[in-house]
Amino acid sequence: MNPRLTLTTIEIENDKKPNWQAARDYVNSLTDQKIIDLYNTGLDEDNRADARAYDIDIARHEIEGTIIMVEKGWNGEQRDIVVLNLSRTNLLIAGYEPWSDYTDGYSEINDFVRYGLAKIAGFIVEKEE
Repeated sequence: MNPRLTLTTIEIENDKKPNWQAARDYVNSLTDQKIIDLYNTGLDEDNRADARAYDIDIARHEIEGTIIMVEKGWNGEQRDIVVLNLSRTNLLIAGYEPWSDYTDGYSEINDFVRYGLAKIAGFIVEKEE
């Protein structure tokens, strides 16, 4: 057996703290259609929510839940997310074993980036080409 681990990370400069409230304020400012558009960001066609058929409250709750879970990871309250303090940045790290299901932490960090919330909260996000 060849063990493997797949990781996802986001980083922030050591002298900065994540601005969780900025991410919350952004989500709270969105219209229902914008929530559906944000929720659909990066999803393939089969998994996209239809604004007429999808419960807006559920979509909004899932996006807000992403902020909560990543913040818990930052605060050491989410066991599948760890913070690694480096010389210039702090990394938020989560992973999973490819033969198992994604961990909540892995999914939440990826969604946090996919929704654009990581950048809003002050994390360093590389521009996609």
